[in-house]
Amino acid sequence: MRAGVVCGIPVQQLREDGVTELNLANRGLHVPTAMLVAYLFPATSVLKNCNLLKNRFDVESATMLAKMGAEKGIMLSGMTRDQTEADFSHQNLQPADAILIASDLKFMAVLTKLELWGNNICSKGAIAIAEALKVNAVLTKLELYSNGIGDDGAKAIAEVLKVNSVLTVLYLGENNIGVGGAKAIAEALKVNAVLTTLILWENNIRDEGAKAIADALKVNVVLTQLRLGSNDIGDDGAKAIVEALKVNAVLVVLYLNRNRIGVGGAKAIAEALKVNAVVTTLNLETNSIGVKGAKAIAEALKVNAVLTELWLSDNNIGRRNAGGKAVRDAVKDRNGFELHL
Repeated sequence: MRAGVVCGIPVQQLREDGVTELNLANRGLHVPTAMLVAYLFPATSVLKNCNLLKNRFDVESATMLAKMGAEKGIMLSGMTRDQTEADFSHQNLQPADAILIASDLKFMAVLTKLELWGNNICSKGAIAIAEALKVNAVLTKLELYSNGIGDDGAKAIAEVLKVNSVLTVLYLGENNIGVGGAKAIAEALKVNAVLTTLILWENNIRDEGAKAIADALKVNVVLTQLRLGSNDIGDDGAKAIVEALKVNAVLVVLYLNRNRIGVGGAKAIAEALKVNAVVTTLNLETNSIGVKGAKAIAEALKVNAVLTELWLSDNNIGRRNAGGKAVRDAVKDRNGFELHL
């Protein structure tokens, strides 16, 4: 051990206020080391960056570090104040790491895009990020998919959406937010006035969650892209969504792929397409609409003049005849129409 150095931390230099930057990321540091670092923070006035990500801190020690870092204006995640984008995707980050990143978000004045997908920040990490977004006034795109945030994390994010006035793109796919999380987000969409893109694929929101979001779509006037694929949504959920499309005048992209939508849901979608004048992209692939459902949609396409992209593959519609032929015939004279059978 070098004199004045403990676990790679230059204790003596920090006490003498002689360190401006310190990289302690991915060192396998444990909770006692976190406590030592927090103890040393008040002694320095020049330390501005101390990267502590990817260690073995728990939520409590990370929260303590974040509190001390915020008081001293010290960045804890390796980000710098002048960054406009940050990519932390697929780095095996844990809840403690998200807490450190959230602490830094409070100092960021130009960061507009934050990628955190493919980690394991869980609900506590998402809650920390959500708290930071209550004061951060610049982040416009947040990618949190595949993080196991659950309904508690989704509820925290939903509370932020009620007050945040800058976030326009939110990825929450593959987080198991469930019906409760979907309902919370739906309530937020009723008052949010800026979010334009919401990705919620593979979250097990089921029909009940889809119905809640449908209610929000009836009053939301800004959301233009909604992706609800792989959510165990059946005919009831699909019918609720498309009923909302009869009055919603802004949504242009809708993904309902990989659900349980059958003939009944397809017929409801067809009726909505006859009156909706804004949806340009509709993805219904990998459902069970069958030949009858495809024919109903084909009839709607004869009067709908705005849809330009339609996905119907893997629906047992008969690609070369019956349902498939009906759909192809309905759009055969429409230049540039993208049909995926």
